[in-house]
Amino acid sequence: MSVFRRNRTGTTATQNARTRTISSPTGQISFLQGDRSTDGKDTISSTEYSRKCREFMELYRDLLALGAKTIFDLPRVVVIGGQSSGKSSLVEAVSGINVPRDSGTCTRCPMECNMSSNAQSWSCTIEIRYEYNSAGETQAHVLESFGPVIENKSHVELWIRRAQAAVLSPHRPRSDFLAMTESEIRENAKTDTSILPFSKNVVQVSVKDPAATDLSFVDLPGLIQNAEEDLINMVRSLVENYVSKTNTIVVIAMPMSDDIEMMQAVVIAGKSDPEKGRTIGVLTKPDTLTKGATGGREKWKAVLEGREHRTKHGYYCVRLPDDEERARKVSRLESQRIADTFFTSTPPWSEMSERRCFGIPNFVHDISALLVQLIEKNLPLMLKAVESELLKCVAELGELPPVLAKEPSTEIMLRISAFSKDIKDTVLGRKHYDFVQANRARYTSFKVDIEMTAPDFRPFEDISSTSPLLKTHTRARGLLDIRNVIRDSITWELPGNVPFEATKVLVQEYTSLWADPARACFKDIVNNTTRLLDTLLDKHFGQFSRLEEYIKSLVFEDRNGRQDDAYNMFERVLRLETNPIYTQNFQDLESEKKQWTTTFWQARRPHLQAPSVLSGTPTIPPSPIYPYSPAPPTKFTTDHSPLPIFTQDLRGDAQTWALEDEVKVMATVQAYFHVACKRFIDYVPLTIEHELN
Repeated sequence: MSVFRRNRTGTTATQNARTRTISSPTGQISFLQGDRSTDGKDTISSTEYSRKCREFMELYRDLLALGAKTIFDLPRVVVIGGQSSGKSSLVEAVSGINVPRDSGTCTRCPMECNMSSNAQSWSCTIEIRYEYNSAGETQAHVLESFGPVIENKSHVELWIRRAQAAVLSPHRPRSDFLAMTESEIRENAKTDTSILPFSKNVVQVSVKDPAATDLSFVDLPGLIQNAEEDLINMVRSLVENYVSKTNTIVVIAMPMSDDIEMMQAVVIAGKSDPEKGRTIGVLTKPDTLTKGATGGREKWKAVLEGREHRTKHGYYCVRLPDDEERARKVSRLESQRIADTFFTSTPPWSEMSERRCFGIPNFVHDISALLVQLIEKNLPLMLKAVESELLKCVAELGELPPVLAKEPSTEIMLRISAFSKDIKDTVLGRKHYDFVQANRARYTSFKVDIEMTAPDFRPFEDISSTSPLLKTHTRARGLLDIRNVIRDSITWELPGNVPFEATKVLVQEYTSLWADPARACFKDIVNNTTRLLDTLLDKHFGQFSRLEEYIKSLVFEDRNGRQDDAYNMFERVLRLETNPIYTQNFQDLESEKKQWTTTFWQARRPHLQAPSVLSGTPTIPPSPIYPYSPAPPTKFTTDHSPLPIFTQDLRGDAQTWALEDEVKVMATVQAYFHVACKRFIDYVPLTIEHELN
């Protein structure tokens, strides 16, 4: 379907009116279409056609204001071009307003111009659409008004400058720019080093003009070539991002004083639209081709007639006001009259039979109709997208908390009370058993870690071919090791006395290994507690995200303080096992010592049998594999038959007499280790649970 047609034979192309109908949320929408005659007037129900165009453009603007562009690819017209391409003059001619024009690149952010004929008098409003944060990353759509309603056309240019300056200065309040003069804006641009060179956020200009053609387009910063490379790439990337969208009509301002093959905008558009189905060229500055530039004129004539560089929608040629005419502030009607005179009196343009490719009015009418056609075509797709988003919104609304039946502060206090009770019941094991069970499992693992630090004493001179008497991760130590420790610990002891320092050195060597597994256990219990708090916070406050965030900050502030206190107490428990080495549990200590003495002598002299020191009967150790454990782990399979403790009559053996000190120290250290171990594996969990949880 074509909204407008080109008559290449020079005759007027007039078709019967035709109506298309599509589904809409409110029923059926009919879009009556018509063509224009060569005199520029609409044929066939121009009033109805204009009304439909206006309705579609109003819908389009409403969708933009709602941020629909973040949901689906809205149709749009984008104007691109290089420096000195006549793009600013084209934008002015189309919109009827003056835009900032400076040497070099003046436009440093996209400007969207929306024109509506639904008005009784002329007015203009300016807004800033924030779609990106200061780092250039997409953010939630925000549309903010900037300044008052403008009713004097001569004021628009200054207000656009102010809005652009505000967009480029996110570090300053927008109110700073509302009263700036043009000279102040220029001076600020020189002195403020924090101003952005370019921005992706949009200055949105809405013009209401009873005489306007309903149209919406985006004016992008002009492509630059003579600047720092990062700035060149920044602008190029911005333009490429806009023209790459499939629903974008790309209008290229093409100065006829340049070579079309060398235009950067043409190259960019060609890459994103290789079939040239979305590209429209607007040839500017035809008055720069002098009478002697016959080659240039013929080349551009071939372009206009579709013989070279063909595109689906063809090309337009416009004559825009020059500097002298701008200084005289000629009206739009006068500017159009000058342009018409130029094209009808200047060859080869005056010789061309197709007249609809000349002048701003024809271009604006056709581009507006093309945009409306694209909007109409996309409406069914947009309706589906809206329905999908609506279903998502309904689902999200269903997840919102119910309306509070109680006064808010009462509701909050009740939730806090329930949250606190839930924590208490969980810690005490009255509910959420998985928390207590996870802690108990970790404490069992901690118990094994501590037990694996037990001494690996072996009562032999050469231990290279011996087996351990219990499962442990420490290094094996034989009689020579213990003898050296005793020798190094001797001070002023009487002959025949083993220095206590030897026992102390050995005990502290093994109890010092408890710190790391104990701290790892503490860390894991803290993590378990953190997960519990996160779960309960979500349960009681998750429906109110900000309340949850606030309560969470309070809870974890308190948790951190209690964690620090618990850790300090925990470290005290660790220090208790360093110095002095002490116990009042004499009975268990002596029992352990005798049992380990039996175990060591059993390993060395298994063939000897003797009556017990205590009762004259054989004493059976509880477990030669794990003598300090009432139930040795099943994974230990070494088997020893019980033997009695040796009596004094064995000391007649010279070898036994020589080894008694080393074995005695081994048994004492092993006995104390297991007595201290039993209390330590209880105190650590109790301290953590009491002081932290």
